[in-house]
Amino acid sequence: MRRTSSLALLLLIVVAAINAGGNHPAFAAGKRASEKDDARADPRFFQMEPFSLAVIRETGVRSRMVVSLALELVEPDARTAVEKALPRLNDAFLTDLYGVAALPWPGGRSLDPELVKHRLLKIAKRILGPGKVKAVLIRDIYELPR
Repeated sequence: MRRTSSLALLLLIVVAAINAGGNHPAFAAGKRASEKDDARADPRFFQMEPFSLAVIRETGVRSRMVVSLALELVEPDARTAVEKALPRLNDAFLTDLYGVAALPWPGGRSLDPELVKHRLLKIAKRILGPGKVKAVLIRDIYELPR
């Protein structure tokens, strides 16, 4: 029973963290409706669904991490190419995030945001081709202790 309640609590925390990304109405109450619509409708950015991963060390799972990303597009027309390649992008990004999170970082950190942005941009350019993505932006990173 204790393990079940711990898992339920962890699931609740992860769901809350994902919803805290800024698009949930409860967290956007301070913004005017037109500001929210403008941010979502900005054709220069492609908002990706959050990635949830386990941070694994030699003793097992150390924590859970939720990473929210956006792609800054070179031109609004690149959105179609991103949508077409989204399953491949998601798979490649998640694979790379797991690899980077498994590295031993100084100071107990789980990853280096600048390195992650650089690596994911390289992956996006490889999958989409040149002239589609200008940058990978990290919107939020949540790390939840085990």
